[in-house]
Amino acid sequence: MSPTHDQSIPSIQVLDANEGVLRGASIRIRRNALICLRGPAGAGARTMAVDVLVAESRRKYLLALAPGERAGLGGLEQVAVESISGLPPAVHVDCRSHRRDGNLGRALQLEESLCQLLHDEGRIQCPLCGESCRALSADAAARLVAAEMPEERCLFLAPYSRGTVDDRELVAEIRGAGFARLRLDGQVVRLDSPNVEAAVTACSKMEIVVDRLQPGTALSSRLLEAVRNARAVSGGRCLVEAIDTGRQLWLNQQLTCTGCATIHPRPTPDDLLSGHADRHPLSDGVLLGDTSITGMRRMTLDELQAHLERWTRADGPAAELRHRMHIAGRLGLGGLPLERQVAHMADGERVRMALARCLSTGLMGMLYVFEGLGGLMHALDLPDLVQALRQLVDHGNTVVVVNGGKAIREAADQVVDFAANQTVGSPEVAPAGGCVSGRNAGAGLLHLTAPALPPSGPVDLLLPMGTLIALAGPSGSGKTRFIDDLLLPALKGRARHGQSLVFRGHRGLVRALCIDDTSSRPDVAVLLHLGLGEGIARLFAASPVAQRRGYPLEWFRLDAPGGRCTRCEGMGVLHYDMDFLEDLTISCPQCQGRRFREDVDEATVRGYRISEVLVQTVETAAQWLQRERSLGKRLDAALRCGLGHLPLGSGTGSLERAERLRLQLARELPRLGRRDLITLDLPAAGEHEQDVEALITALRASTCAGATVVVADHDQLLLEAADCLIEFSSGCSPVLQGGPVAAA
Repeated sequence: MSPTHDQSIPSIQVLDANEGVLRGASIRIRRNALICLRGPAGAGARTMAVDVLVAESRRKYLLALAPGERAGLGGLEQVAVESISGLPPAVHVDCRSHRRDGNLGRALQLEESLCQLLHDEGRIQCPLCGESCRALSADAAARLVAAEMPEERCLFLAPYSRGTVDDRELVAEIRGAGFARLRLDGQVVRLDSPNVEAAVTACSKMEIVVDRLQPGTALSSRLLEAVRNARAVSGGRCLVEAIDTGRQLWLNQQLTCTGCATIHPRPTPDDLLSGHADRHPLSDGVLLGDTSITGMRRMTLDELQAHLERWTRADGPAAELRHRMHIAGRLGLGGLPLERQVAHMADGERVRMALARCLSTGLMGMLYVFEGLGGLMHALDLPDLVQALRQLVDHGNTVVVVNGGKAIREAADQVVDFAANQTVGSPEVAPAGGCVSGRNAGAGLLHLTAPALPPSGPVDLLLPMGTLIALAGPSGSGKTRFIDDLLLPALKGRARHGQSLVFRGHRGLVRALCIDDTSSRPDVAVLLHLGLGEGIARLFAASPVAQRRGYPLEWFRLDAPGGRCTRCEGMGVLHYDMDFLEDLTISCPQCQGRRFREDVDEATVRGYRISEVLVQTVETAAQWLQRERSLGKRLDAALRCGLGHLPLGSGTGSLERAERLRLQLARELPRLGRRDLITLDLPAAGEHEQDVEALITALRASTCAGATVVVADHDQLLLEAADCLIEFSSGCSPVLQGGPVAAA
């Protein structure tokens, strides 16, 4: 699988891996290099990268933690491999991940740093008068008054609230604390003067005179002592007033407006984050220059970087923040605002975002494993992608890309091909009815019109029904939005952008199906997903043994209690969480992995028990059930979708993305007709050529059944196989480039 390596070159060596579909696989891949692991679904490329390299790296990290630290983290399952050497810490990046919450700032970890920067260096503006607010330490307060009022004779005052204490007791308490004067309603009185208690009772505003001095000539220690004493008496507040001019200066420990002297609650960095549950009253009052955090979120990354360069020091805490923005800008994200929602970003933009996040961490000696890279970006954007991967390698990391496409293969330092490892293939099955081109003559046209919908221009297209229609164009040009915001809402009668649909020579559509790899419940057996469960159960329920013993049909179904094993509930295995040890998965001791009760498993149909049917592949089952018309039709659909190698009892959670997509198509294929429309978004992204060809065959089978297929993708094989091509470019109307109605 890999070329001979010089033993002196640092490498990762895997010996005798038997995880998943791997059977004794051994490879040696170079460290500090760009590696491409490729192969069709089920051949082992993804299994080696994710289930062996990433899983073992994570397990070793967790084992290094104390038992209390790793409690509840999981991920300690033993990987089925003889040995792995030279394995660095691993990071798995699936660019096709459906986790799309949050905004660009959060995804790039910029917003948290920006909020911290605003908190530390920003100016806080009072919402009442517009003046600046500040909170001072005692040392800073002493330096400030010495700088602001050096030549003036000043009173250091501590504002005091009388509360419910008796005035005589209050005067005695203040006198006992060592103070000699009070200022009552602006008049200074001595505490030893007669009738001072009556004056305290009559006044509305009382301040303790802590000291009288000239800040410019006083000792710094005396200034500091005056500030501290005033704050100690008045709960952190200190007022300095010039005796001759009446000028006042607040030196409070709390956040205080320099204009109106209002004390505000100080915001924390978390208060400035977007989506904070309780909005702080000063959230929009923290400014860097003249811009708040809300205004910064609306800036593009390029604009925000220029703003920080203007208002922050070149070598200060903002330097790292500007550096990360610079990396994102080099990857083509500079024109996006910080508040752009990840869900509204194009797939290629999410790929750039993932690469920017990896580069901005500055980590060295890591193993980065990428999935779904190549097929998510337009051919014109691939040089930027390869350059970013090379930068990760230049930083001292090992980069492994699973099925990255031709551009990444040509740039890779080492390519490991797993195609030869696939032991079971799918037979080539000709499309039913002799349909080869996929074009259904006379199927009708769909006329779609719409005003301009950014980023594309006005839409006026005649789409041929019963064909494979491909949407092509750079990432962010509007392909996905065309499907999600124009086509599907119009088909469902929920037009929101003024679009309209007119069917010509066609009765219209009944179903609009969105096919993706998350369309099914996880870990459902393949035979249940294909709709074979009830039909196979009916065969066994009609067997002589079942008839003689009175076994009902439900007893031969995995998704119903009765005949399945009560211990493992039809799973065949038991899983134990061992807390601080590796989790344990064993064959069920009650059914010995048969998944059904022993007496139920004694029933046979044409020489097979129900437990033996579950380990049959789709190809074997198609031959076994060729006389059963309804079951044979469903199995034939799975064969035409290239799934002949899948065991009927395997869970969908163990399949790779390409297999799950084709399984969805195989389930729908037997019931497709001329009034069905199927949409797929980037189905060939990051897939091997054999998987793309199998996908094209499945899509052709769908159009042969009469359905219309609309697919958005960058893969050249898929685009060349389409009956007509719609080209998208930002700011321009989509153009029909090929097909029977291109000239209409």
